[in-house]
Amino acid sequence: MKIIIAITLLFAGFLISCNQTEKSTNDTISYIMKKDSVDDYFSASYPVITDTRPEAKIIKNIMDSIENFIKESKIGAIETNKSEKTDTSWIADVHFSYNYTDINVIYNKNNIFSISYSLDSYGRGAAHPEYFTHYYHYNIETGEVITLDDIFRQDYDSKLLSIAKEKQNAACKDIDIYEFGEFYFNDSTLFLSEKISHAEGYCEIEIPFSKIKDLVNPDGPLNVVKIIGE
Repeated sequence: MKIIIAITLLFAGFLISCNQTEKSTNDTISYIMKKDSVDDYFSASYPVITDTRPEAKIIKNIMDSIENFIKESKIGAIETNKSEKTDTSWIADVHFSYNYTDINVIYNKNNIFSISYSLDSYGRGAAHPEYFTHYYHYNIETGEVITLDDIFRQDYDSKLLSIAKEKQNAACKDIDIYEFGEFYFNDSTLFLSEKISHAEGYCEIEIPFSKIKDLVNPDGPLNVVKIIGE
């Protein structure tokens, strides 16, 4: 089984104010949270790396590229909103386009920096809004994206598949586990996540690391000793 990580970056926003600061330690990265908004049709929240250590600069470059996407998207949102307000071909009370982006740090230790990227947007004339959440995990030491293939031993596929099927809840019963493209984790649990549909939302499977201890690559970025101990 290959659980593919969908990596699609379509970020939006521009930096204005700071509301959170996290200091670095040897295996974490310091950052501040930035927010911006324009009226009720655009908002963005995202981390900006403040860490100046050499190993943090790799991650800073990644976050800088996100910031640039956000700036460009804000400009596009402003131009679109202007166009919609002057377009008399549409009914006056029709919903205008909007774009709300949230990028949050969800894991920042053990030399791993993970973010969730959530977008809620609507394009005028669309049948319904669009939303999604993607997860990105970076090795602080190398700047490389961490995948499930990095986390587990080479023969993990069938065993993880079997455990995941046991953990499927009612919301996930009709989902083929091969379709799962997103994952994230905390110190005790691996979460596999996949969007089912606009109406049904996400299917999420929780797998305690204690259940998959023998599958974790001891030399990998999510070393079982680091995460859940012996």
